[in-house]
Amino acid sequence: MSESQFDGTKFRLSQPESFNNKNLKLQGWLKKKSPAILKGWQKRFFMLIENEGYKLVYFDDDKTNSKPKGAFELSNNIFIEQAGEEEFTIRFPGRNLELKAKSGDERQKWVETIEFCKSIGKNSQRKYLSVDLNDNDLSKSKGSTHKKVDLSTTQIVQIEKEKIENQRFQSHKEIQKKSIILSSQLEDSYILEFLGLQQLNQNSKLKSRTIFGSLSKRSKTKMKIYKQKWFILISSKPLFPEIQEDEEILQQQDINLELDTLIYINQKVNEKLIKRKAYIKLQNCKEIIIKNMQKSSDHGFIFKLNMGDQIYSLMANSENDRMRWQHALNESMNTCKEINNKLNLNILKNINPIIRIYDMESSLPIRRQKIKEKLQSDIERIELEQSINNQNRYLNLQDLLCYLKLISQDMIKSIEGCLVKDPQRQDIIQEYIEIHHEKVCQNISEFWNINNKYLSLNEIKELVTWLFDYQQLIINYIKDDRIKQGINTLLQICISRWKTQSEKKIVAQFEQCQTIKAKNTIKTTCVFELFDTVQEIERLINLKLKSYLKINELFKIIKSVLWYYLEQLYDCVEEQTENQEFLIGVCNDVEIVKEIANKIESIAEMLQENKKQEKIKQKILQKYNEVLEFVEQQIYNLTLNELTQQFQVSLLEIEIRSRIFELFEGNVQLIKLTEQTQQTLVEMLIQTLNYHYFNIFLNELDKVNSYKRKQIESKIKQDKQVVSEFLKKYHVSNAKLETFDLMIQLLNCEKDSEYVQTFRGLKYQFGRCFTVNTVKVIIGHLKTRKSEINQNSLDQFDQLIKNIDDEQENGESTQDLKSQLMEFGQNQFEPLVLQKQDSNSSRTSRTSMSKSKVNIEELISKSQAQSVQLDNMSISEGYVYKKKAKQQKLVKKWDHRYVRIRKGYIYWYVDEKSWKCQNKLNVQDILEVEGKQNKQNKFILKMKGGKIYEFKVDTQEERNMWMNGIMNEKRQQEDVFNSKIEAQQVQTSLLNVLIKNYDEEIITNKNNNNNNNNNKFNNQQRKTTLIIQQKEYPLELGQTNLKIKKTSNCWTSFMVCLGLSKG
Repeated sequence: MSESQFDGTKFRLSQPESFNNKNLKLQGWLKKKSPAILKGWQKRFFMLIENEGYKLVYFDDDKTNSKPKGAFELSNNIFIEQAGEEEFTIRFPGRNLELKAKSGDERQKWVETIEFCKSIGKNSQRKYLSVDLNDNDLSKSKGSTHKKVDLSTTQIVQIEKEKIENQRFQSHKEIQKKSIILSSQLEDSYILEFLGLQQLNQNSKLKSRTIFGSLSKRSKTKMKIYKQKWFILISSKPLFPEIQEDEEILQQQDINLELDTLIYINQKVNEKLIKRKAYIKLQNCKEIIIKNMQKSSDHGFIFKLNMGDQIYSLMANSENDRMRWQHALNESMNTCKEINNKLNLNILKNINPIIRIYDMESSLPIRRQKIKEKLQSDIERIELEQSINNQNRYLNLQDLLCYLKLISQDMIKSIEGCLVKDPQRQDIIQEYIEIHHEKVCQNISEFWNINNKYLSLNEIKELVTWLFDYQQLIINYIKDDRIKQGINTLLQICISRWKTQSEKKIVAQFEQCQTIKAKNTIKTTCVFELFDTVQEIERLINLKLKSYLKINELFKIIKSVLWYYLEQLYDCVEEQTENQEFLIGVCNDVEIVKEIANKIESIAEMLQENKKQEKIKQKILQKYNEVLEFVEQQIYNLTLNELTQQFQVSLLEIEIRSRIFELFEGNVQLIKLTEQTQQTLVEMLIQTLNYHYFNIFLNELDKVNSYKRKQIESKIKQDKQVVSEFLKKYHVSNAKLETFDLMIQLLNCEKDSEYVQTFRGLKYQFGRCFTVNTVKVIIGHLKTRKSEINQNSLDQFDQLIKNIDDEQENGESTQDLKSQLMEFGQNQFEPLVLQKQDSNSSRTSRTSMSKSKVNIEELISKSQAQSVQLDNMSISEGYVYKKKAKQQKLVKKWDHRYVRIRKGYIYWYVDEKSWKCQNKLNVQDILEVEGKQNKQNKFILKMKGGKIYEFKVDTQEERNMWMNGIMNEKRQQEDVFNSKIEAQQVQTSLLNVLIKNYDEEIITNKNNNNNNNNNKFNNQQRKTTLIIQQKEYPLELGQTNLKIKKTSNCWTSFMVCLGLSKG
């Protein structure tokens, strides 16, 4: 804008009446409007200075060392306009400067001063003098160049600002002197009440940990200005033991202010200002520096807190105050170091009073005597709190363990407090071991000596668990082999007593032979007792005590109890052959036995005793099934006398549905039995039915003719249909119906080959009961309607039967026979009559129990040895495949890298010859080493922060060895870290053994009794040996005394045939 544009219409302010030099040195904050396209107001600091006239200079801030952003010369050719209440515009040639003051009065002051300055200023022809601020940029700018400030102007500005700052400092110094002399404006009681500490003077525990008062704190500016603040410090430990000395550590939840933190607030009675607290964490304080005030011009006593990255300068009013604050701050800093120790110990006790007692005397014997008295008084205090005395000390286990737990906790708290001291106080730790630890051991040993005979299994378990927890508590501080010995002895006694008590409970239950109704089925109370017994041992065997158990011996005892149960069950069943309800309960117990087997298998898995061996569950069920077969036979025998009477009629008169099946279902009470037992009994019934039905059929052949043959054939087909429906009802296979088809074939045979085929089938159906004599009886009956069979045919039949007998004897049967035996073997509830057909069956007799037990133990021992060997193998160096990060996946997903595990780090290289690693991982940052379930050659490392590294190798065994290597290195590093705490070995004590085994003689006697019981059981097994062990063969089908019409005791003959009764 040119000068011609300024006409008389513009408003001109008149000059002020009077001004002096002080009025012309005007300065302050104004808002300046930016000349940019997007105009906005910018806050700037303005000053009026004199330099060959007057100039208006502005800055970004009001600091002493800030440089001017621009300068405007106040000459006669400027105009001032006012707009609104606060704004005004100064029109310079080439630039309009729009400004805004805080108020109208301030604007008026600026306008009048500038008008006066331009009137007395030198009317220079130049627009304004400009010298580049940096004196380096000599480039010419177009238009306004107000941002170029000459050097002389810059120097004048700096001088003026320093003068103003010195004036401020002098005035502040005057105020500071007055504030030191005068008392604080804010009463301590008011702030304490506001902070919730109004009861501080009445609480000596809190008072000994607190220091507060007024201190002057130096401001952050370069000028040494101290402003008075109100400070408070509360520590976790006593700062002034003379007020109260205690052994407690104040916790953060006990108070609303942050502990061991110097807190300060403004020294004004204003709640809003009190709420604005500032914190200095003494945990970060490196040192306290005491300033020598003889060489200082400050009127106070200064000390500094060096925080590493910042220094706080504080001033006290007297030397005593400074020393008091210095002492409190040093104590709080030491407390911070102990609480936030590198050993990661949680300090819960103030050990300083005990250290003072110990260090007070120079003589070692006197020291030890005083510390012993102090520790004994602590134990007596605990006894008084728990109401423990010599009369009731050993009466109740729970009370004793609670009392000893308090002693052990006090000991551990004290030991941890000694370990964080610098240096560690191992001398005091040794005193605690000799007093507190020995007190615990003596009480445990004495209690056991008095009460060992009367403790229950749960109490022994509670005692051994407490000892284990106590050992884990002291393991890093005290080495005492007596604790481990005590745990091992108690476990041995506990398991032995469990075995004895379990056997007594089992015998008591079998003597009663009671049954109960559970889930709509009848079960015996004996099996529930066994279930509870297994639960007891399951509760005993937990992960805590796993490392102390002798696994092989433990499993021997568990299996011994199970076999003892089976022995008692077998004996009871032999005695209760007429007690059908009890026998039904035994059959239905199989569901609970399966649950018991599952529990024992889970115990084996927990103890890692079922690797690469036959499942224990299958062994248990197999042994139970051997007893179950005998029980099922007894249930079946209860109704056989009535069933056999139904076969005292001819073939055409027999009623299978009504006379046999319905009678059998009612007498045996199939509806009360499990489905599996039902099927077994039905199979036994069909076996009996086939035998008697065939005998009746043989008797009918004597009078057969063409008409009667058709009647017999029709009857057989009808009965076959009835039997088929019956089998379908109980979901039993129709393979048993082949006998009916063979009888029909026998009626229609014409050729010798047809006879051979039929006889072969009958031989496979009836086994040893079908002999050469049986063939002769059949041929003899058929002579009336068939041509006489020559001698060659008889010899052929004879040879056929003998060959089949030899095949069954040697187990080298034909394919059809193998299929039949395989089918029988698949059923765990196979009837005893089928066992007579195969001497090599897995369920032959009860004598196989002892052999199976030996095999299980061998497998367990082998598996344990193999698993231990594999677990100890590890890899610390070799090639692996490392998965790339997602952003690095281009062509290949995996990098082939050479990995080394060294000194707590995992390094990987391009190959084994590389000297520079690509990356490394700290094993301490590994949270988990996990093998992938679906891909057995891969494993992952889960790191802190959520990052995951994935690796793969060639085989699962190699993966496991890598995982073992990484975990071993991690454990070694943890051991190195924990090795900073050296556990002290317990010195020689009068108490050599913690727990004495008073049960050794009892255990020996019980073992002898068990051996006698085993011999007795083996004798019983020999008495009840099945037909496979007998030399005599069963009676033959077709013999005279087997004819229904000529004998009155058909079932006795059949029992003789089965080998279950004497002839």
